[in-house]
Amino acid sequence: NGKPVILKADGIVEVVYATTITETLNASISHQTAAAGRDVDIVFDPNNLNHFVAVYTEDANNYRGKIVAGRISGTSLVFGATTFINGNNRSWSKSIDFDPSGSGKFVVAWQNGTSGNYLQAMVGTHSALSLSFGSVTTLYSGSVENINVAFNPALSGTFLICFENHNEGKRKAATYSISGTTISADSEADFSPNDQMGEYMDIAMDISSGKCGVVHSSPTSSYILRLSTVTISASNVASVNNSGIISSNYAYSYVSIASNPRVSGEWIIGFQDTNYYPRARKASASTGDIGLGTQNVLTSSANGGQMTVKFLHTGTSRCVMLYENDANSSFRTFIKFNYSNLTVISTDITSYKASAHLAFACDPLFIGDRFILIWKDSINSNKVAITMAQYGSVETNLTTTNFVGTSTAAYTNGQTATVMLQGGVSTNQSSLAIGSNYFVQPDGTLATTAGNPSVEAGKAVSATTLLLKGI
Repeated sequence: NGKPVILKADGIVEVVYATTITETLNASISHQTAAAGRDVDIVFDPNNLNHFVAVYTEDANNYRGKIVAGRISGTSLVFGATTFINGNNRSWSKSIDFDPSGSGKFVVAWQNGTSGNYLQAMVGTHSALSLSFGSVTTLYSGSVENINVAFNPALSGTFLICFENHNEGKRKAATYSISGTTISADSEADFSPNDQMGEYMDIAMDISSGKCGVVHSSPTSSYILRLSTVTISASNVASVNNSGIISSNYAYSYVSIASNPRVSGEWIIGFQDTNYYPRARKASASTGDIGLGTQNVLTSSANGGQMTVKFLHTGTSRCVMLYENDANSSFRTFIKFNYSNLTVISTDITSYKASAHLAFACDPLFIGDRFILIWKDSINSNKVAITMAQYGSVETNLTTTNFVGTSTAAYTNGQTATVMLQGGVSTNQSSLAIGSNYFVQPDGTLATTAGNPSVEAGKAVSATTLLLKGI
């Protein structure tokens, strides 16, 4: 009754509120394999809060690939049934991504280690903790490696796969479309120049432009690290261009790239220099190919092995790197840093110890910064381990643009509410200082000083009446 109200993107109004999130960086671990495993990947369902799907290889089962759906519940994990993705065949170099259109569809691709190392994939459908699948499709009948899948947010049902084509000694970019659970090939193109076959590669699609950033090692060019731009027009590869050398001071090792989930045309790149120090470098594109920006050593007090980098989903543009900290007995370490100037905000060493294989994802729907991690656990017989982690924070649903007015009465969830809109007069306030300007606070209260974000509510004309500021 009288509380500030926001308008959500789905047309529902909601009271302004704040949530305190407790930091959890060492939650309990769920081991998915009874013996050793490897080749891991994990992704959140972008339309289903707390839900994720993980893939990995289980050594004890003839190196067959497995897939499982899971859900975060508090700081624990709940899993559905585990399924083999490729029958009795060996599966390597797996990659998985969801179609962001809301269909519940995802694609998992892999190298068939039993049948000529062919590139194969299938469409899956996710519902709660259940998974169903279409038929396995062979996308390339030749030896492949370093497979990376990314859906194109700009065009529903289309995705890109970048991979190494050992038959031709080239890297390739290929687009595909899904209809139901059927995969159809659209187009493909070679990377240029063609000296870029190497052990390490990662890709990230922009949220709206149809551009994909690809970082890849180039061992035939003195182990430099390159950035390429794959541009997709409609469902076809329009071009694959060499955007530049990310670093010639590059340890021939793991690389990572992520796109900003909220700002089009921004990427962050993670890699290791010749001292094996973790570095980050910015990349951006408004038109044309992706260009390289500034770079920075995130820490020179610890070198590392495998690493991966992501954008965080809250606050101003911030990023996080998770890497294998060899200076601290290979325990996984989070480095939170600013995207704008690449300065480090915090460094947190976990109790998780990994052996090369690592993936993690940020929950796009959680109000704070929450992750799901999967790795080869060298403390526990190299079993595949999965856990959650989250940074502590106080998060609000208030932004600089979503405040619309105040509630005219008390309402409960699901009711039709009457809201006094901006520019109107709210008469159900209390204890206001006449003549003072009031601001909406992150927790939904009103105060005479601005909160964060700064949102002006209006001017008090009596102790119970607020003249709401117009739009």
